[in-house]
Amino acid sequence: MKSLLFCLLVIIQFNASAGEISKVFGVGIFDTLWGDSVEDVNDVFPDGKIETYGDITQLVIKDGRSVFGLERDKKALIRFAFDSEGRLNGAAVYFDGDDYTSLISKLSTLFGEYSKSNPQSYTALQWPKDNEITLFLSLAPSTFSMETVFSIGYSGLNKPSKSKEELGF
Repeated sequence: MKSLLFCLLVIIQFNASAGEISKVFGVGIFDTLWGDSVEDVNDVFPDGKIETYGDITQLVIKDGRSVFGLERDKKALIRFAFDSEGRLNGAAVYFDGDDYTSLISKLSTLFGEYSKSNPQSYTALQWPKDNEITLFLSLAPSTFSMETVFSIGYSGLNKPSKSKEELGF
């Protein structure tokens, strides 16, 4: 009887925590919506700088707001990423390298266990996809130190309809 009750409680707990990522990030982030255009996001952040690398477009802002209760440098970056159709589908929030372990703890508490997104790397973590949203945490070298980067990817946008000919096949 005790083991049946324990199993029932584990199932209830598991179901209660499922979906937390989509509850927080389901429609968008920082007053923007998934699928917003570069111009829409730039309207929210008029001091942002649009950067283009081939077909990749990003809007970069300097924004030192506290995220997950951690204070960030006033010049810390947030990068908004757009798909090839110019629709918001991701963002990255930059922290000091020293914040990496604190963020692992906070994210695991809020969203459950992570896995390594790259088995050869101890600094690239990924949380399971929840309703088309995936969270990543990585430690990346910067000019003179390390930066912790928290990224959110959204894969739920409608896929563009293209013919084989339009794609070059």
